[in-house]
Amino acid sequence: MRGFAFICFFLLISDFLVGQTSFVEKGKYYSLARIYPKGGGVFRARNFEMVSDSVVSFIKVGSPAVQSMNISNLNFVVVRNGSMTLPYGLYGAGLGLLSGVYGVSTVKADPNLDDSGVNWVPFIAGFTAGFGLVGMIIGAVTPKWKRLYLPNHSAAYNYTVVPEIGNGYNGMRLVVKF
Repeated sequence: MRGFAFICFFLLISDFLVGQTSFVEKGKYYSLARIYPKGGGVFRARNFEMVSDSVVSFIKVGSPAVQSMNISNLNFVVVRNGSMTLPYGLYGAGLGLLSGVYGVSTVKADPNLDDSGVNWVPFIAGFTAGFGLVGMIIGAVTPKWKRLYLPNHSAAYNYTVVPEIGNGYNGMRLVVKF
């Protein structure tokens, strides 16, 4: 029973276990995206693509023209990445399994009902498959979005060159800030 509870718990939190950070790939084409610029706001775009190390191009929904934007003006981009068919199907199947087991345990616990010749496996399997199918249908029309960050080409340090002129010498000083 502990193993069954562990599997149910794992299935419920499986979407939260993926914590890896993904970046927009140069030259890769994304058909539908939501763009989050710095300073707030969001807008939908089609044909999103990173054309160089610092520029992305896209077609804003409602506008026929291709637009470009520097990545320094963007926080992140969310792109469509399939549908939620499998996770919703698994959630539905798990709920159907639990409902079927609850129904059988309710009948077995009632002393007034005679269930001596009943095969409960098809009942539980039917609930599991039915709920799983309903979950898959709902998941098929629910889009799955993936957050992509833009590559940051800045370093962990900053440097400046400062001219030194005075008292009979000329020179330059390099100042590095970590």
